Amino acid sequence: MSFSFRLGFTGLCAFVPHPGGDRARVLLLGCGEDGGHCHDGHGAHPCGNAMEPHVPALVFEKRFFAGGNRRQPDITFFHDTVEWGLCLLANLDLEILSNSTSPFTMESPGVGPTVCPSGTDLSRLSWVAPIEKLRPGAGHVTESCLDSDGSKVPRDIVARVRIDRGTLSTRELTRTNGQIIQWQFAPLTGGDVVHRQALAEVVELALDEPGDQIVLSARPFRGVGRAKRIALAPTAGSNEVVAMVKCIPIEDVFGLRPVEPVRFGDRRSRDQHFEHYYRISAADPGVGLGPVPEAAAACPATAPGFGPPLATNPMCPPSWFEPSAAA
Repeated sequence: MSFSFRLGFTGLCAFVPHPGGDRARVLLLGCGEDGGHCHDGHGAHPCGNAMEPHVPALVFEKRFFAGGNRRQPDITFFHDTVEWGLCLLANLDLEILSNSTSPFTMESPGVGPTVCPSGTDLSRLSWVAPIEKLRPGAGHVTESCLDSDGSKVPRDIVARVRIDRGTLSTRELTRTNGQIIQWQFAPLTGGDVVHRQALAEVVELALDEPGDQIVLSARPFRGVGRAKRIALAPTAGSNEVVAMVKCIPIEDVFGLRPVEPVRFGDRRSRDQHFEHYYRISAADPGVGLGPVPEAAAACPATAPGFGPPLATNPMCPPSWFEPSAAA
């Protein structure tokens, strides 16, 4: 038996490829109670709403959860009449233990993009927000983010995912009322617009699994503990398994937060979450100085595949950092 496995990523997920192109690490960012780098040492929280806590989680339809797992879902919940399972990933390194022999492939995200898609380029990784283009010199992560010694990993990194097989591409672009959004980037503290483009909302890893289930290993990189495995398998009559890695506020994971409308020319509070990416840069420009997105206009609705209007908010978009040998 074989099946297709698709693992999506949405929220504060920073992709860091290896220079050899054969693997990548995904760093999940969150600002919890201790605030990580957000605090100034005196209890103040200068980041304000930009650093709302984000929860790293693996989310999947409960029907895909295979029996005999050592790691059970931390939470199960219903949304849109579907029962979901959720495994919290805080302080864990997640790795896919697949029997797939497919090598890891991705396009070079440094090529392009144009501001809006044409319809034939919707899956390009170029739609993932490019930190180096937004703030030249800030596109390299602090090496300690990728360290195997958890005591050295910045507190801003709340989980990590290693990927070394399958094909990585953009799965969904941010939209409002069925139209893809064109975003412009400028610092929170004020300044010129430095970049414009549509943004990936979901990045997806796809691979063909030759076995009857796929196993994900979750190993602590802070503290002690054994790796625990999460096995997912297709249901009878199906040939695919779909899961999501989300790093967004917990209310959004459960679909509980009211819709915050996108208004062109206005920056929503949740759009400021993007500022958190600069805290893991080796050249952090400082609070409020890194360009963040603001919805500027709708892309022309001339390309196929734009789909129906979405009832949910655009989430925090993933980002792309420059290659690192430590990835």
